[in-house]
Amino acid sequence: MKFQCPNGSCFILAGALLSLFQGCSTFKYAPSHDHLYAPIANHTGLAIQAGEDARPSEEKRPPWTGNARAIVAHALADEVKHAKLFDRVKFRDSTIKARKFSEAVRFRVIKFECYSQPGFLESTGRKLLELQGIRGALIAESIPVKYIAAAEIEFTVVDASTQEAVFDQTYTATRSFSANGYQGAAPKVQNTSAALESVINQFVGDLTRLPLNQYKPL
Repeated sequence: MKFQCPNGSCFILAGALLSLFQGCSTFKYAPSHDHLYAPIANHTGLAIQAGEDARPSEEKRPPWTGNARAIVAHALADEVKHAKLFDRVKFRDSTIKARKFSEAVRFRVIKFECYSQPGFLESTGRKLLELQGIRGALIAESIPVKYIAAAEIEFTVVDASTQEAVFDQTYTATRSFSANGYQGAAPKVQNTSAALESVINQFVGDLTRLPLNQYKPL
């Protein structure tokens, strides 16, 4: 006896089953802390100021990338503290006191996203399977899809004593990977975290090569 789904109920049931596998997810920064930095001197403290999220609304994807400002600020603080580059690392929105901080950093999030980039044959195959009811939809979810995780952030370093910008640079990193629907959000979060860590590492590496007394205004 052939099983049929009335009124499109196959797709509803298939979606419910898939949601059990995929679940909900939030972003969790998971740095490897395997990057080594040269020691620096005369840097009493780093103040991390409120960042700017400059992404278009359509690039704030998936939803767990939405709070990019807080994610980037905490990732930067984590890396700097782990490297022990400053006597203190604090979040500050108000005026920076030069006696407590040697530098402040501002940032602008240009990209922080993870999105699918399926090929033509792959997309066609998945669509054909999805038209075959529950079994087809479940099989379609097992087909790996190519994803891109990307981070692009502009950092500006400010001399706390003069409140002048002394360094400005944009850093980018991408990760390409494949994952199927049953793996849920974990591979996406992991690769997006890796892209963000690469950007943070690049910036902190440049920061260590900028001695306080040798800064040159832009």
